Amino acid sequence: MKVLGDMAWWLSMLAWSAALVAAGAAAISAFTRLPAIEATMPGIAGFFADDPAGAARFVAGYVTNPIFLVTDRVCLAAAGIVVLSLFATRFGPGGPGPGGRIAAVAAIVAILVLGWYLVAIAPPLAEALADWRSAVFANDRAAATEAWGRFDPLHRLASRSLGFQFTALAVAIIASATAGRGGGRPKEERS
Repeated sequence: MKVLGDMAWWLSMLAWSAALVAAGAAAISAFTRLPAIEATMPGIAGFFADDPAGAARFVAGYVTNPIFLVTDRVCLAAAGIVVLSLFATRFGPGGPGPGGRIAAVAAIVAILVLGWYLVAIAPPLAEALADWRSAVFANDRAAATEAWGRFDPLHRLASRSLGFQFTALAVAIIASATAGRGGGRPKEERS
């Protein structure tokens, strides 16, 4: 059971970390490249008539949002597998001792941050984003300003939560990778 737990641990950690990195890389690429080429889309020219960079950022957000939605699902599934692997490894992924316990605590922190994001941040963020997009397409500046006022702080919280998840995962991965490296002779030789 321990071997399966360790395998599940490593695969879920890899999937969760890779999902966060992929989403971040997609956002960096889109928000860097699309404004450089002044990307636009039908229906937003009236709102962004004097702001081609703003139009391109709108398009970048439109393109990357589905990636973040898939990332949420991958992270949630990976977190579920991490929970199972923690039980299978008796909360000592990678091996016994402090490294395994540190890995378990860091993973639990990442799970809690993900849960907080999915429950408290993601739903109002999605609502504010939908309202902002509708206002942009309707060329309603007052509604867009109000929706952006709700969206922007939530977006910043979401970005921080993803960064914090990644940091906790990195700590968990490093701790579990070093957990079995205790130094000294094996237990059988010590007496």
